[in-house]
Amino acid sequence: MKNPIKLFRDGMFYEVQQAANSYDDSANMNFDDQAQSFAGKNPNQPERILQKANFDLTMVNASAEVLTFELFNRLRTFIENRNTALVTSATVTYIPQTSFEGLAAAGVGVVGFTQNGLLRATGAAAATALTVDCPQYTYRGLLLSSGQRPFRIVGIRMTVQNDAQIDNELIHFTANFLGATNRNTISPRTFFNPQQFQTKIVDISCDLPIDDQKGLIYKLNAGETVKFNVLIER
Repeated sequence: MKNPIKLFRDGMFYEVQQAANSYDDSANMNFDDQAQSFAGKNPNQPERILQKANFDLTMVNASAEVLTFELFNRLRTFIENRNTALVTSATVTYIPQTSFEGLAAAGVGVVGFTQNGLLRATGAAAATALTVDCPQYTYRGLLLSSGQRPFRIVGIRMTVQNDAQIDNELIHFTANFLGATNRNTISPRTFFNPQQFQTKIVDISCDLPIDDQKGLIYKLNAGETVKFNVLIER
């Protein structure tokens, strides 16, 4: 309790009791106006709402050889920067069509975009070997968008023509400009239920972040067509 105040008046001292003398005016020095003393969501922090969407990818290997190719990875996409690690054919050599070497190749063994936004790779005599298409947005538009507006792939419904294609792994990779790399492998066969009615459809659960330095590597068997219905969150 604080000492009373002495007031001098008319030649005499009077004691005056302080109002609310139990109040400690230093107590508010420890007050945290950001603290939440109740259980539940913080009303000062807006709840993040995930946007969900899906798109289709149609991949066709018209050649007589197994082809390995890349999806996404906008900054270092093999469509603009040659990646010899993906070359498994003597004729489908993935020379970027827009490069000096690609222009000189006159359409033979190059990879690039058609006027309709499809990814296209050619082999000998400029014959189409591989195409990748996104019907909703064009693959060129999807690739550009993935670099500017990252998303996460949370599910893939894969439809194949031949059972052997299910054994081909899906590789998620990161390759940043500082040289760091990381790879994770998904085996679609592990998601296949042998008792399911549709033997050429596999539903893959995953969590694969995609941005300008992340992408997928996939192998397509000769003469195969594969369709991905891709579920994403952003």
